[in-house]
Amino acid sequence: MEKARNVDIRQFYREDLGVHSEELLDKLEAVSQAVTLQKGEILNKKGERQTMLPFLIEGMMRCVTLDSEGKEKTLGFTMNRGDVVLSNMDLTGCHISTDQALVPSTLILLPIDYVLQNMKDEPEVIRVYQEQIVKWGMIYQSRAVSLSQGDATERFEWFCKEYPGMIDMVNNRYIASFLGITPVTLSRLRHGVATKVGREKRTDEE
Repeated sequence: MEKARNVDIRQFYREDLGVHSEELLDKLEAVSQAVTLQKGEILNKKGERQTMLPFLIEGMMRCVTLDSEGKEKTLGFTMNRGDVVLSNMDLTGCHISTDQALVPSTLILLPIDYVLQNMKDEPEVIRVYQEQIVKWGMIYQSRAVSLSQGDATERFEWFCKEYPGMIDMVNNRYIASFLGITPVTLSRLRHGVATKVGREKRTDEE
């Protein structure tokens, strides 16, 4: 992990998170840091405490853990600007999964201690923190529901809508693990969709 260049931290808090107090923007800019992770680099490891609130600026992250057999299990992806990259945590605030960059990725890190220490004096800090945690919770819940329902085809179609374009950028093994299917099944589904799109395109041209 290295310091990111040409990242306007102040602009991110103002335009993406809606912070308007110039005094608070000064403080957030002072305590936050912008970092770049290379492909395959780890942001948070399983067992480490959550000390930062990481916001994705650009790139793509995946949350991964090991199952009972010691095999990797992809739990989720983050690819939208402004989304919080949060692993699953236990009651002590320690990660029970790992966050890894799938491509070179840039993030802004806000110390959680700063948020907790300034909640009483800075209402906007409370708002930003609560909004991001609620947003993350809703994404997590929606994802869990979608993955628990439907057959392989329905889950694949949901994935393509939820993460547009990712199917062509991410290792098939990661996506198959996330959807709870085998790489062979994923390849079959991809081929089926491509064939369907091809037929529809020819029909439109006729």
